[in-house]
Amino acid sequence: MESPRARGRRTTVVVVAGAVLFVTATTAAAVVLAVRTGPPGPSSVTASPAASAPAVASMVDGVDYWPGTNVDPGVYRQAAATPGCEWTVVDAITSEEVERGLPGAAGPVTVNLAEGTRFRSTGCGRWVPAD
Repeated sequence: MESPRARGRRTTVVVVAGAVLFVTATTAAAVVLAVRTGPPGPSSVTASPAASAPAVASMVDGVDYWPGTNVDPGVYRQAAATPGCEWTVVDAITSEEVERGLPGAAGPVTVNLAEGTRFRSTGCGRWVPAD
């Protein structure tokens, strides 16, 4: 026959093992969820902008800009003309192209950026407010 002391130890071992199993399963589920959802914030051209990002003073190539979120709406111009400048303004909700600038434009080009759009350029250099 089993002593009460031995029975108490076995009960303690079962409770501790159950707690360890619960913590392990919960941690594994959290890791799987984090891997499946990815990091927070915009990570591609279709991602939404972060609502609290501060506006920048000028824009550069290869970055998505969201007028009213990470850049002020308004008219911008290239700081210097570049023959390979290409840019797009896209509706932030539908991803439909609103405006496009292709390489070969004469002189520094300008673009009017309204809220609810996304702007991206390649080969244009720096963009500054046209004030």
